[in-house]
Amino acid sequence: MTTPTDIPQLDGVTIPSVILDPARRHDFMFVFEVNGDNPNGDPDMDNMPRTEPDTGRGLTTDTSIKRKVRDIAALLGLEIFIEPSQTLNRKIGDAMGAVPQTPLTEAELDHEDLMAQLERLQESGQFTLDDTILMYLGDNPKKLNQEITRDLPKAPKAKEGEAPKGPTLKMQLEAVAKRMASSVNDKMTLKRDDARDHLVKRYYDIRMFGAVLSAGLNAGQVLGPVTLTPAWSVAPVTLLQLAITRNAKNTTERAEKGNIEMGRRHIVSHGLYVAHGHYDPVTGVKLGVSEDDLHVLWYALTTAFTHTRSAARGDIRVRGLYVFTHEHRLGNAMAHKLFERVQITATSSTPMSYTDYAVTLPGEDLLPAGVTFTPVTHG
Repeated sequence: MTTPTDIPQLDGVTIPSVILDPARRHDFMFVFEVNGDNPNGDPDMDNMPRTEPDTGRGLTTDTSIKRKVRDIAALLGLEIFIEPSQTLNRKIGDAMGAVPQTPLTEAELDHEDLMAQLERLQESGQFTLDDTILMYLGDNPKKLNQEITRDLPKAPKAKEGEAPKGPTLKMQLEAVAKRMASSVNDKMTLKRDDARDHLVKRYYDIRMFGAVLSAGLNAGQVLGPVTLTPAWSVAPVTLLQLAITRNAKNTTERAEKGNIEMGRRHIVSHGLYVAHGHYDPVTGVKLGVSEDDLHVLWYALTTAFTHTRSAARGDIRVRGLYVFTHEHRLGNAMAHKLFERVQITATSSTPMSYTDYAVTLPGEDLLPAGVTFTPVTHG
């Protein structure tokens, strides 16, 4: 298991040992402010910021927030399962020791009929082609010949008196299968449960958020200990559409026309968003979650928009990370009642900055027995 070697101490951020205990239940609130940015565009709506139609409140998906955690965990040196550099099936296959690499030759890559057959097999989920490497995703490597020629279109009959023109497509595919079979043991290196455990230990995001590991080779499913809700804005948000121009032309034809190309950018003028999260120690201990893992989670949420800035998210600020920690692993109070103890209300009918909200935190005298409150960052 890879562990982060350097998590900086941030000014104004408190990480006490109690919230690093993986054997305790933690319920947390994540609060961030948006000013002239797009916190989470909707691809079905021309990348406009997500909103709730009936109320006008802004929305950021839990998937978007977890992406920030993954990115920052990667910056700290942890391995991440869901990231673009390598296919998921390839990672699962590597863990199970199943045909990790079967390179195709240039002649095979240029063979249209052979590649068409492999594309059909990819659609059926039996094989996947990662650049020039073919990987088998089925569960019976002893039958590679049958699998790779499955549903192969019949070759046209040779005309009478015409000599065969080299090896048939079926023979060429079987040659590929033979090379694949030579790299496979009689049994998988790791059985399903062992492969799942290996993946959990190796990848931070599987250990924390869980994953479905059955897209190709079936390594099962992992239910993670950390769950997040979407973040909703406290008050309705105003969406602005900015017209932008593009003067840089990427083709000679466009440059010769000389026309100014127009585009649009969508932003939220202002919004204060709140998400709720939970850490389940029963699942966490079972998966081997460590103090370092929780430290990465709190650091990543605190700096969620610091290390992932972009033109669309240039000034999003984390305004609060509040953690309720229970003495008992099953909890000492209902999570929703704890969240209600953090009061965030708009003091203006049209809030335009963080100062237009009143944020009240609970004192120790307002907490149930067995619950500790930690404002990791506030304001």
